[in-house]
Amino acid sequence: MLTIYKNGNIIHKNRLFQSPNSPSLAFILLPIRSIIILCQIFYHTYRFRNNYGTFDIYFTVNAFIAWTGIILKRLNLVKKSIFWIWDYYPPIHKNKIIMLIRWTYWLFDGPASIYADRTVFLNNAMYLSRKKMGILPKNESAMVGKKNLSKFSLIFL
Repeated sequence: MLTIYKNGNIIHKNRLFQSPNSPSLAFILLPIRSIIILCQIFYHTYRFRNNYGTFDIYFTVNAFIAWTGIILKRLNLVKKSIFWIWDYYPPIHKNKIIMLIRWTYWLFDGPASIYADRTVFLNNAMYLSRKKMGILPKNESAMVGKKNLSKFSLIFL
């Protein structure tokens, strides 16, 4: 879902296309699904930037989408990227396929956590687990809890 806020009010909402995702095919379809989502995010961000100007805040709870937000910032399509971490997937798992999927997840989560303009943790336990793994933001922007987002915000959830 793409949602655009201005001064705390929703001014546009757009449902993103998602490919069907069967649990048995999740591993195979995940890269294809991610590329589709990436293309949609770039397309809609560019399209809406022409209508509303550069977005002040790009906010998401998904590591891959947060990583995408960092790229959008480098392309000057958004001013700040915020990654809200609300889940935890330990990289070690007894099932090798799940472990491979989680390893792939961490390929995006680590850079998104480190290079986002602000990384917000749902609780202190998540913050401490990331601190122990050494993947805290480089710019000391980590915070625990949530922050009020205002002005123009582009939110992908």
